[in-house]
Amino acid sequence: MKAIRKDMMIGEAISVNPAVADVLLDRGIHCIGCGGMTFETLEQGLKAHGVRGGQIDKIVEEINKPKALVITTSAEDIISGMMKKKNYKYLRLEEKDKKIKLVLEGKKKKNDKEIKEKGIKVIFDKKYAKKFKNIMIDYSAGAGGFTIK
Repeated sequence: MKAIRKDMMIGEAISVNPAVADVLLDRGIHCIGCGGMTFETLEQGLKAHGVRGGQIDKIVEEINKPKALVITTSAEDIISGMMKKKNYKYLRLEEKDKKIKLVLEGKKKKNDKEIKEKGIKVIFDKKYAKKFKNIMIDYSAGAGGFTIK
């Protein structure tokens, strides 16, 4: 995934990495719904909300720091709703035909590793631990549903 820089337009940064929106929203910065996202850089947007100097660099570092798994807010809403509706406890990542698939499940298997992200219990076979690093699950109805990067 392309690195996010503080001189990137907010809209560009979000399109490169949708998790940027979550990091901003978690800090009460709602630039993602503002017209300024197309002509304001991350740095300008953060400064407009009172974030200064080193804090801006720390936020950009946090955005770029690899996580084992990121579930965007839009994906979280859909997954949580589906899990509650069908009474599933886990979201399984599995590989089929060299693609990562999402499957809702009620129980874990013996060789499963579990990661909790945004309250969602994500499981996968331990043999895929290295392969399933730095995964982002996003959802966009306009893009045809879930995307896994």
